[in-house]
Amino acid sequence: MAAPRAVVVVGASAGGVEALRTLIAGLPAGLPAAVCVTLHIPPTMVSALPRILSRAGALPASHPPDGAPLLAGHVYVAPADRHLLLDGDHVRLSPDPQEHGHRPAIDPLFRSAARHWGPLVAGVVLSGSGDDGTGGLRAVVARGGAAFAQAPQEALFPRMPRNAAERVSGCHVLPVARLAPALAAFAAAVAGAGVTRPDPLPTEPPRPVPGLPDLPAGVTDALRVAVRSLEEKAELSERMSATALDRGSVTTAERYQRAGAEASRAGAVIRELIIRIGAAGQ
Repeated sequence: MAAPRAVVVVGASAGGVEALRTLIAGLPAGLPAAVCVTLHIPPTMVSALPRILSRAGALPASHPPDGAPLLAGHVYVAPADRHLLLDGDHVRLSPDPQEHGHRPAIDPLFRSAARHWGPLVAGVVLSGSGDDGTGGLRAVVARGGAAFAQAPQEALFPRMPRNAAERVSGCHVLPVARLAPALAAFAAAVAGAGVTRPDPLPTEPPRPVPGLPDLPAGVTDALRVAVRSLEEKAELSERMSATALDRGSVTTAERYQRAGAEASRAGAVIRELIIRIGAAGQ
């Protein structure tokens, strides 16, 4: 298989497996683009999604190893407990902290695709609850790429595609059966026009932080675990608060809301510390 001329990045969550199956089934074997998929899954889950998608249509799908080259006509699926990222012509599997309570999350994939592939990217948000995918889709559009979302009225969980449709300028909202032809047309148009991949966006210059490089070995990994635990606590607190409200227990719901907000604030502080440690070590 040849190197891709474009990249399609797809994000889905609750209710997204059937939408992904329909989408991949409609993509042609000669697609001149690589397809990268992030589906929210639990960290310990052994995902059968590559097998499901490989059987759905003409494109082979797999969990890629870290550093695998991108190939046209192939579907790369994020494995459990790792963000799937693009780094030029290769994929990367990242243990960075959760985003929106998930790892793998959609926004990191979309941002990395926008950074390295610019106008050669088509981003797609499918069924799911929450906000993941909207920020990443904005990054795709900001770099000249195309934004797509499943029609919310047909999604099993409409919040995620609705957020994308309402908050991302120029987002094309289509039934999932019509997304595949639109994506194939995008990839063909990009390949036919001979658009080249832009230089990646520069990274922000590191900020010196005196003393941090002398921290004991393993501190960054320990902090990542702490962030993950806090984000999971925040997500659980949000669910427990909603359940309490459904049962009429306002006081209990407010207690869970306070606990969730406290965990979210602490996680944000630690995430910033991880970034600063990384900057100081460069």
